[in-house]
Amino acid sequence: MKRRLLVVFLLFIISLNVSACSHDSRILEKNRSQIPETQSSVNKQVTPVNFNFDNNMHYILSKGCWYNEKSALLAFTTKPGEDQSLKLVSWKLDTGDQIQLYQDHFDVDRSDQMMINSKLIGYQSYLKAILFDANTLQVKQEAKAKAGAKICYSPNLEYLAEANDEGLYITNPQSQKTLLDNNSKGYLFLSWSSDNSKLLYMDNSYSTLGIIDVKSCKKQTLRAGEDFNVPDGWVDITSCRFLPESSDILIEILCENNEAIAVLRQADKYQSKIISDPNSITFMDASPGTILYLISDKSEYRLMRWDYLNDSSEIVYQVKEIIDSAFFSPGGDKIMFCTRDKQAQHFYLYQ
Repeated sequence: MKRRLLVVFLLFIISLNVSACSHDSRILEKNRSQIPETQSSVNKQVTPVNFNFDNNMHYILSKGCWYNEKSALLAFTTKPGEDQSLKLVSWKLDTGDQIQLYQDHFDVDRSDQMMINSKLIGYQSYLKAILFDANTLQVKQEAKAKAGAKICYSPNLEYLAEANDEGLYITNPQSQKTLLDNNSKGYLFLSWSSDNSKLLYMDNSYSTLGIIDVKSCKKQTLRAGEDFNVPDGWVDITSCRFLPESSDILIEILCENNEAIAVLRQADKYQSKIISDPNSITFMDASPGTILYLISDKSEYRLMRWDYLNDSSEIVYQVKEIIDSAFFSPGGDKIMFCTRDKQAQHFYLYQ
């Protein structure tokens, strides 16, 4: 009799465990159903974020800047091949409020930059810049490049660099214009260091970088294959920029059979650390010491995080949908990114 009672009790306990496991499984499946199907376990740290997107997808989220814990500036641009237009939206993450700041024709490019300081937020291309008061969100200032010229604001938004056929100039807060450099091969890209002390450019050779000290006007020239390493079979450098809170430089490289990104570290006399892939590589964002980039082929997109100081990289997200944009949180510990399928755009948070 005692043995029979013991068997009944054990069967009862087992039935409770099975029921609990079944319930947990249903909850897990419900949560998983909110995230697109992927082939990687890395997506377990990803959660959906509510955002009211343009349902007809005329505008695609192209860039974002999460500039404090509660606020982000988002840039939406029209699809390639359509009449180019830009829409800027201020997004309050704590309340979900979305305020449209700007919508107009704008010649957009991958090299466009978000501009943020304690008083102003804005967006700039090499042809046009628009700044808003960070508190009132009203337009504070606009700048346009003259025909044949490029412009680029410094991070503190006090200095304006201008490159034209005559050379590279800088205008200070007192509206004094100074010639920094006169390079016969022109200026394809412009980038300021975070401390506003240096200006980086690439000339029309697609192989030579120049670093100019703004105060002294002294210039250091870096030549691909001579002053820094490039991958075998490299063809052109396609972009260059200073990385946040350092004098390190990020370049994107087109090669015969692959693409690559490289970091030129000032501490290593600008010797390069390189990541290459046979598929397309696109720079997305950077935080101090870390690069966020996208690897894409015809069937899959991989969002990658590269700690170049410690030579380690990891997959943040892997999916069949298009990943249009991705950006770090202010502390660099979280990542917001946007995917797009045929029906809609979707926001996700990785933490």
